[in-house]
Amino acid sequence: MTTDPIILPLTIANKEYSQVLPTRTGSIQARQSVDVKIGYSEGAIASGVYVTMKSGSPFYYNPRMISSQILYFACETAATDIEILPEHDEYHK
Repeated sequence: MTTDPIILPLTIANKEYSQVLPTRTGSIQARQSVDVKIGYSEGAIASGVYVTMKSGSPFYYNPRMISSQILYFACETAATDIEILPEHDEYHK
């Protein structure tokens, strides 16, 4: 199992990007100081059904609370990078 973060580039503003999450995903954060929209199904962001990951605050993935292993991301700022990090204990082995 890899312990490297996954980097998901959101190159176009307001476009929805999808990412399959590894089994032991821990947290998700933006590298830039921007708010990021996270949807749990395709088209959810465009429909206004999403949560907002506020600038500087990580999103902690909990597979017991979220049934999908695919998340959808969008940002009003182009050229935003999303870091998907493994669970803490995996990351520091």
